[in-house]
Amino acid sequence: MAQPTPEELDRQLDEFIDNLVDNKDNLPSAELDDAFWKDLEGHPFFMKEMPADGAELHPAAAALQALKWDDDDDTPLDKAIKFKDEGNKYYELKKYRNAILAYTEGIKQRCSDPTTNAVLFCNRATANFYLGNHRSALRDCVLSRKCKPNHLKAYIKAAESCMKLSKYQEAQTCNEKLIEMRDRAARLQKEKERDERKQQGLERKQRNKQQKVLNVVKKQNIRIQEDPSIDIFDISSNPAGSCIQLNEQDQTLTFPVVFLYPEYGQTDYIKEFHQDTKLIDQLTEMFQSRAPWDEEGKYTLDQMSIYYEDRDKHELKIVPLDKTLLQTLQLPGFVVQLGMPSLIVMIPNSAFAKHYLKMFATLKLALTLAIIRLTPSHLSPRDFTIQLQNNLRRKRNNDAIQFEQLLVDVCLLRKSTRAIRIPTHVLDLLDHHGRFLQNVFTHSVDMNIELQTVIMETIDRLFELMKQNLLRIQDETYEIMFKQLITMIASYSVIPNIQKHCIQHIQDFIRLIMLYIKQSKITTSGQLLIEQIGCQSSYFLLVFEQILIELFALFHHANLDAIYASILINILQKLITIHDSTTLEQILNNESVRQQFHALLYACLAMNNNESSLVVCLWNIYSRIL
Repeated sequence: MAQPTPEELDRQLDEFIDNLVDNKDNLPSAELDDAFWKDLEGHPFFMKEMPADGAELHPAAAALQALKWDDDDDTPLDKAIKFKDEGNKYYELKKYRNAILAYTEGIKQRCSDPTTNAVLFCNRATANFYLGNHRSALRDCVLSRKCKPNHLKAYIKAAESCMKLSKYQEAQTCNEKLIEMRDRAARLQKEKERDERKQQGLERKQRNKQQKVLNVVKKQNIRIQEDPSIDIFDISSNPAGSCIQLNEQDQTLTFPVVFLYPEYGQTDYIKEFHQDTKLIDQLTEMFQSRAPWDEEGKYTLDQMSIYYEDRDKHELKIVPLDKTLLQTLQLPGFVVQLGMPSLIVMIPNSAFAKHYLKMFATLKLALTLAIIRLTPSHLSPRDFTIQLQNNLRRKRNNDAIQFEQLLVDVCLLRKSTRAIRIPTHVLDLLDHHGRFLQNVFTHSVDMNIELQTVIMETIDRLFELMKQNLLRIQDETYEIMFKQLITMIASYSVIPNIQKHCIQHIQDFIRLIMLYIKQSKITTSGQLLIEQIGCQSSYFLLVFEQILIELFALFHHANLDAIYASILINILQKLITIHDSTTLEQILNNESVRQQFHALLYACLAMNNNESSLVVCLWNIYSRIL
């Protein structure tokens, strides 16, 4: 005989229980009296209909109701909303007494939201009104208006209650208030429509103004990157904090411009660069004194040259310094990216410039293909790499092909790849090509949303790679490789979306390095790596804040780890000598950092050791700013 299914067993059990209740009078047992059956029918498992309004609940039903509402994790507002919703369900079923009980429980929560309290009082007033409790309804309407003076439904229900109570004067007052609220609403609606028309007019005027700029740009034969996802007039997304502007009197343009110094990985943003200003004049203004990063003093007016990227031929070309900005933008192949022209400054005929110019086009092509395309779904990473090598072998030398292969492997985090197993292979490639990574994406690749997404996914994989291999940093080859990768990742910070994406990764990575230093798993190499991250202006704040947090934790407890504290202090001292006083002042303008800074200073002074290296270091920061 076949075994019954679970569904059949459930059905048989339901039939048995229903038959037991229906035939209770036929059962011979004297113990099953009417009280037993009444209690059984009131049990929530056996009841066939909801309890009547005001009826006493079965203990089991009351327990279930308490289980539903008594949640210690809920705030008073959460509980009040739950009781309101429960009351609304009773109201829809016309169980007004139960609705009143639910609304009353919601009011008892004394939540801090006046709107919720006003709704609870008004809903209870409505339930009382339908029960004929017009005085109670009127009283609840008054309480609702105390919570929210302009609660429309409370005035309506108050007027109806006053009419039932023959309080015609009060009803007229409520009616006048409703008329006043209606007039006010009509006035506010007109003001809203007026503001919308005004805003539409401003937007239309702004669009016309922007179109005039684009018309002049086109008329002057200036090429601008065409990408509907990029708003070149959005100041908030422009690192220079400006956009292309038109002087309508003489129809001339002013551009935000970025100067790139690839040899040192530095940038200068010019907020307003007039089209008729010569390049030499702008450089003269910028280099009135030696740049802080130019330790050798090489970048002087008689030594520097400016280059631009010919995007048609994928190569860098020199620009005579006596040309104006307009003449520069009109050169063949010049394309304005993100609404901001980019110019490269180098020392011509230097070893770096020769190498950079030689490898520029090769590196651009390799990076673009390796990062944008990655691996098609129908190919394995190795097959994809081989395909790239075969397709492009004639166009690039063997080093570039190896570098492309490295990027594909790293992007896909292939742990078994030769590039990851043999750090010298990575080191050789990064040492040969890595210096150019700092500026490639600022002027060589169109930064559309799709590419930004791909780069952010690549950064995720790079950080995972570094975390997995962090303990190998004691090996000099790994140490250099990590520094190169940090420099490469920091180069993306000129793009706001990518910079935001990197912040959490950098924080986690710094914490992991500090943990390994504290556990003595890595020492000097870890210190140098944190300094490398802190040297990047984009991430100085993160490093600075994390060091303050760690030092405060050390000095706040009795078991001070002197060696670990000494390492952190050394890092802090090194970083404050690298960054200028303006940067330090900006850092301390951050509320969180400033509070942590003061807390750490007070903790040190409380130890009565005013000569400690940390106190001296913190005071040096203050003195630098002052």
